Amino acid sequence: MDANEGKDEYQHAIGFFVLDGGAPTAAPRKKLSLQGREGELAAASRLACTRQVCREVELLPNVSYYVLPCTVDPHVYMSHILTVASPAPATVEPVPPGAWTETPLRGAWSIAAGTAGGCPNYPDTWFQNPQYAITLPAAADLVGVLSLSLRPDESEELSKQQAQLTQAAAEAAAAGDADQAAALQAQAAELAPAVGFLLFKGDGALITGSYEEHAPRQVAASKFAHGTQEVSAELSGAEPGKYTLVMCTFAPQQEKAFAFTLFATSSSVKVEPLNGGRIDTGAAGVTSKHVPPSAPTYKSDAAKVAPPKASSKQDSAAIRAADDDDGKMGYAERMELEEAIGSRPKPHNSHPIFPTTGTRSGWSSRRRSGSRSGRRTCR
Repeated sequence: MDANEGKDEYQHAIGFFVLDGGAPTAAPRKKLSLQGREGELAAASRLACTRQVCREVELLPNVSYYVLPCTVDPHVYMSHILTVASPAPATVEPVPPGAWTETPLRGAWSIAAGTAGGCPNYPDTWFQNPQYAITLPAAADLVGVLSLSLRPDESEELSKQQAQLTQAAAEAAAAGDADQAAALQAQAAELAPAVGFLLFKGDGALITGSYEEHAPRQVAASKFAHGTQEVSAELSGAEPGKYTLVMCTFAPQQEKAFAFTLFATSSSVKVEPLNGGRIDTGAAGVTSKHVPPSAPTYKSDAAKVAPPKASSKQDSAAIRAADDDDGKMGYAERMELEEAIGSRPKPHNSHPIFPTTGTRSGWSSRRRSGSRSGRRTCR
């Protein structure tokens, strides 16, 4: 069913993921994070530099699913078509924007400013990190996303250097040189430190003292991931009140700028920096605002990704013309799909929000014409 299997010469890889959204709700919200729970990732297509990718998957009845078409690389802009074929009735709806209030925060881990204390594994310094006070007037769902502050070109170069050092470390370990392997791994860690954040319920004041003193009030925390530039965590049904948010690197004395976005289902959430961070609000006196979806901005046009173009090694247009391939699902592929899904028994009560349900469904994502990570445990 996967057309153009042998023609992977497009510049940008595409694919899609199917995420378990739980029981259907009257007002679905955009899914912002993966929490690693079993079954959360229901299915995924291959990620390939081709015009079309497909996946056949069996989904459960009375469960909503989120379909996420994507490119492998960020900051790639192109239109796409998502086609769903199912032997049973199914509803496909775009998730409406505006369900989340976004509060963007900025800060840095700085030795000079005394805000590079490391994670709670370092009891004497862990509280010496950027902290923010959060006030929730009403119960809300929260999602936090922490990332290093990098331009697209800086992110690409960082990933390249990490890959080179990781490969060199693996080769050194295979050759029996453990010291050299450890030194190379340390260099890779210095390029992009493992980062994470913790959220504590309390009075919203600056946290000091031992972690054990505050641990009972911790309500959420991300993982500390090395080799990636972004981590996230989610807190469902956060109670009204005040919270303290702490940004950390895994080890102390590591300096980097960061960007953090707090997503909340309440439009009245308030955030205040406690020790030097700042809030990107665009207007004085405003602590949070609705941010409509928009394309990222860059300091120069040179940082933008160029539009897709044919490989210099092959004339893709000539190849498609020779194979009579217009990039669409052909008659033979469509017949195979209909035969495959037609042989499955039809379930009952199959009306979730997104394509589902208890049967094998054929998914096709195609474009229109025109990183390695390692988990670390803190505490």
